[in-house]
Amino acid sequence: MKVSNLKIGTRLGLGFAAVLVLATILAVIGIAKLQDVARATEEMDVAIHKARLSEKWYAGSVTNDALTEARLRARDASDDQAILARMKARSAEISKVQEELKSLITTEEGEKLIATIADKRKTYMDIRNQVFALRDSAGTDPAQIKAFVESKMAPAMGAYHQSIMHLVTWQDHISDEAK
Repeated sequence: MKVSNLKIGTRLGLGFAAVLVLATILAVIGIAKLQDVARATEEMDVAIHKARLSEKWYAGSVTNDALTEARLRARDASDDQAILARMKARSAEISKVQEELKSLITTEEGEKLIATIADKRKTYMDIRNQVFALRDSAGTDPAQIKAFVESKMAPAMGAYHQSIMHLVTWQDHISDEAK
């Protein structure tokens, strides 16, 4: 059976059916590609959110470090308490960011970075608390406090900041890959 032997109406019907099949195939491919774009956009949004959270964590820790220094220099008890309240509020915010980020990061590398930061943060906070206990004890020589800050607290603070910066760098890399 040759197409040329078919009536014009049948030929037009077959042509229309072929165009309809091609249009359907193109629509299915288009929908699949749009779903891929939607998934990629969602992954990119999550990666950007995680990068921003890690940057917020770093900014919060830097702010808290400035408050720590201000508290160490405070001479008035009311100033000390006001700064302490701000430090506690900032630490609570950092803890929220840490928990949110911890729940979003699912890779082994990310979990290692979070665990490292948590360890460095605990070490730093323990040393910082020792500094304030030393400062608040009667008869402590200011030179002894300064030496303790320089030998113990400053390196712990630096290690804590560096571990957060590793996370920030890693999250920025993940965000760039998602883009």
